[in-house]
Amino acid sequence: MTALAQAFQELLAALDRTETPFVVVGSVASGAHVLARLTNDIGMVVDLPAERVSLLCEQLGAAFYADAAMISRAVAAERPFNIIHLTTAHKFDLFPMGGDAFVPSEIARRQFTAGTVTGLENIEFPVASPEDTVLAKLVWFRKGGEFRTGSGATFWV
Repeated sequence: MTALAQAFQELLAALDRTETPFVVVGSVASGAHVLARLTNDIGMVVDLPAERVSLLCEQLGAAFYADAAMISRAVAAERPFNIIHLTTAHKFDLFPMGGDAFVPSEIARRQFTAGTVTGLENIEFPVASPEDTVLAKLVWFRKGGEFRTGSGATFWV
């Protein structure tokens, strides 16, 4: 088992113990459906109400850097936050559900996968559907100002 897989399993167990609904998104979700992409972190959308932040941090224990005060501020502001596995330094990017109507439906449409993601073989976890993975990328593109750079030029979409 890889170090990433071990850290991920510990995080999954803490989310399970706190009954926190979540879905894996981003490059790991893409890799579960089509083509694996190199990534050094795992992105997750979580339904984490402010009143459960302390419980989650408690369940993560000493194995993770998870600052309850910082996470509480992030959840209140509907901003992403990081949890870091201390032994391996693997980072997990968590995106609180907030008031976005898309996210609850994304969690509802999640699909469970096992053994299909390189480095996370034999771990069952929920990933965003292929359609939601594409839609989420478009949403983040829009939130980021709808521009990209390449070949020395900036393109507005």
